[in-house]
Amino acid sequence: MKTRNFTQVVLVAVASVFLVTAGYAQPYSEVYVFGESFVDMGNAQNLFWSYSIDFPPSPPYAGGRFCNGPVFPEVIAENLDLGPLDASFAGGTNYAYGGARSVEDNLMWGFIPIPSVRSQIEDYLADVGGEADPDALYILHDGGNDTAFAVGTFFEAGWDPAAEIMEESALGMIESVQVLADAGAVNFVVPGAPFFSDSAVLCGLAVADVLGKSYNA
Repeated sequence: MKTRNFTQVVLVAVASVFLVTAGYAQPYSEVYVFGESFVDMGNAQNLFWSYSIDFPPSPPYAGGRFCNGPVFPEVIAENLDLGPLDASFAGGTNYAYGGARSVEDNLMWGFIPIPSVRSQIEDYLADVGGEADPDALYILHDGGNDTAFAVGTFFEAGWDPAAEIMEESALGMIESVQVLADAGAVNFVVPGAPFFSDSAVLCGLAVADVLGKSYNA
């Protein structure tokens, strides 16, 4: 898939979602979600419970989310009259895990395996017999944890190895879209990386934003 075509698909998909009005909903059959803490609705918390760890705690976090309210795919699903969403561990269509990376499975706190976006997609395809619903909307959100790894690499080894992590992350996301497309998926939303220096984890680190911009590019 050429980068230009991929970008066009993302822009068209984003436009199609956010131009929804109160009296009209897009004809999607389901909303499927893959990614990290920005979109997780409890999968990571359920995994942590198996290790007798209560995280993220509620309150102040909301029901397994890494925020104090709905994550944005829930809002999209509601606007499309396709809600409520639920986490995949509970039989829902949100396969995201807080702490996930793009391609490589992550080890949270050094010992809890977190499925990558690619692994989440493989789990979804296994659940549906390898055939993705062509009428569904697929939201893929990642880049944050890879950015955190890249920031650490930057301070240890400099810019080039850090930028390589971001390139691998972005290419991994493109490949993940292609995996879903090859299985029959058509409609995608792939948000870019936000300004990570505004987050609590990477607060004030301007290099995090520069690395995020390289991911978006």
